Amino acid sequence: MRNGRQTGRTRARQAQRGMAYLGVLVAIAIAGAWLYQVAGSRAVGAQREKEAQLLFAGDQIARAIGRYYASGPVPGCYPPDLQALLDDHRLGGVTQRHLRHVYADPMTGKTAWGELRDELGNLRGVYSTSDASPYKQANFPAGYRAFAGKQHYREWHFLPADTRVPPAPPEACLRRSG
Repeated sequence: MRNGRQTGRTRARQAQRGMAYLGVLVAIAIAGAWLYQVAGSRAVGAQREKEAQLLFAGDQIARAIGRYYASGPVPGCYPPDLQALLDDHRLGGVTQRHLRHVYADPMTGKTAWGELRDELGNLRGVYSTSDASPYKQANFPAGYRAFAGKQHYREWHFLPADTRVPPAPPEACLRRSG
């Protein structure tokens, strides 16, 4: 500075510092936007993974209910609860295991599922108790195409596929399921 005045060089340096500061701010904004996108895509990916797990677990339980229904001394009776799918003692001394373990509902993290029951109170299907909205809205596997367009996971009802086994008389199911 000469006589309290700025020289051209000093003004140029201050302008360069201002541009560098602006460049750093723009870089931070771009990095923040990128991180936001990455975090969002990871959350969507995690949600889609949970949906796949829900389809698998629900299908396994529905198949186990179907096997229970089609077997036993009196076919045509639904199980009283999920536990009966793990240890089916209807054949006397022989234990049948229609399900290896009770799967946790991936959407809630709990082993408690919503239960669909028949007129006798026996278990005929399960559903997630989650109120969240699914990402998957189409292209479901055969047997689950009714899930298309559903607004909540609790609307995905996992029921056994139709079997050729007719329903047993109610009195036979009351005796056997208790």
